[in-house]
Amino acid sequence: MGATRLHTEYFKANRKKSKKQTKELSEEERQFIIKQVQNYVRVAIIDNRGEHKGKKLDKIFVEVMSEYKNQDPETFLDAFNSLFSIVYFQGKQLHEVLDSHEISKVLEILEIPQPAVKSSFPREYLQGQVCREKEQLLKLVSGIRT
Repeated sequence: MGATRLHTEYFKANRKKSKKQTKELSEEERQFIIKQVQNYVRVAIIDNRGEHKGKKLDKIFVEVMSEYKNQDPETFLDAFNSLFSIVYFQGKQLHEVLDSHEISKVLEILEIPQPAVKSSFPREYLQGQVCREKEQLLKLVSGIRT
């Protein structure tokens, strides 16, 4: 686990550099930041599992994304959505999850109760729950109290 810890420290050090960047970024810079966020969350999840810390995915998500909240809005939104896909959909997009019949699995990961009756509209239910979860996470990352 020592190597994982070193990777975590590396990402933390590089992440601090991006805190001061709120200017317009080139597409290349934006893509670099998004890749950085993706790598950092993967390391954080592996670190959490490997060291049996037992952090909830929401906490990991908020910790990682909070470090990038000072980015320009477009970069922030792209990073937020990418991070959400990695953490809750194992890197897939929502439409891929809906098409692959993994709705129950995603609801479980999101810790959202499944409808009591197996309805004919689980896709719509999941989409609504995903929107609510994203709104809650955005508020947590932004520091907005409800």
